[in-house]
Amino acid sequence: VDNAWFQGAPGQRDEWRASVRRELGVDENTVVFIYTSKHREPKRPQDAVEAFCRLAPDANALLLVLGDGVLRRQAEDVFARAGGRHRVVFRGLVPYGEFPRYLAGADVLVFPSVENWGMAMNEALGAGLAVLTSDQIAGWMDMVVPGENGWVFPAGDVATLSARMAKVIAERDRIPAMKTASLA
Repeated sequence: VDNAWFQGAPGQRDEWRASVRRELGVDENTVVFIYTSKHREPKRPQDAVEAFCRLAPDANALLLVLGDGVLRRQAEDVFARAGGRHRVVFRGLVPYGEFPRYLAGADVLVFPSVENWGMAMNEALGAGLAVLTSDQIAGWMDMVVPGENGWVFPAGDVATLSARMAKVIAERDRIPAMKTASLA
């Protein structure tokens, strides 16, 4: 992963962040979670959406879902069954060249996948995001220090993922330090 590319030129990351947040209609006080993977097994996009939709609808948070695939409809159905009251934005496929911009607009990567490494996590760290990852990403041990730059939850445990999201929102003042730790 080209970390410098994900961080942009000096000042560019701040411009990207402001642009994406304007596009999403949120301010700096809103916690933006982002899911950036294919919508297929074993990526589990529906877990990210379901966990987010278990939060209080008035939580000052938004879930940005990037990507597409066979499970997109299932993830959208989870959102619809929850009543559509939460701030979830399904952006679909975006050109890879736009990833640094979208990551800059976010605060926390949500990565419920089950796989060997997890390139999306590498990219999120390069962009300086906090991370919520499943314990079934073998690479988490090399990329996440629980409590410092993110949290780990049991794969498929939507309740625990939702509780971690709620904790991040409640302790949003810790996010900048977590993001700095990810860059380190």
